[in-house]
Amino acid sequence: MPEAKEKMLIYTFKRLLAVIPILLGITAVSYFLTRTIPGDLVAVMLGTNTDPEVAAQLRHKLNLDRPILEGYVVWLGRLAQGNLGESLRSGRPIGEDMGTRYGRTAQLTVAGSRGRRRAAGLVLVFRPVCKRGRR
Repeated sequence: MPEAKEKMLIYTFKRLLAVIPILLGITAVSYFLTRTIPGDLVAVMLGTNTDPEVAAQLRHKLNLDRPILEGYVVWLGRLAQGNLGESLRSGRPIGEDMGTRYGRTAQLTVAGSRGRRRAAGLVLVFRPVCKRGRR
């Protein structure tokens, strides 16, 4: 039996290792797509009539002043540390925003699953009763 556990551990480890290139590919594609979108993100955020110094500061803050590959490595390093950045809408850390929304989503999920269980229970209870009437 220990041999089966070892094989399962090796299999699990291999599967986890296979996830790494997939995650790197997904993050690379999403980063490069967001960086290559036509237009100037800073001009959209600040407007066209803004001080060039303020625009340069925002470009630096968003790592838009670096080459794409260097910016990706910096972004990936921050992501690995759990730093998801700041929301462009609220200015708050994205992790905090996700945390507040996750709590609400979890509450709705639990409430919805309770409702589905009750509905399924009612169907299971009344199904035999309905079938008796058809005979």
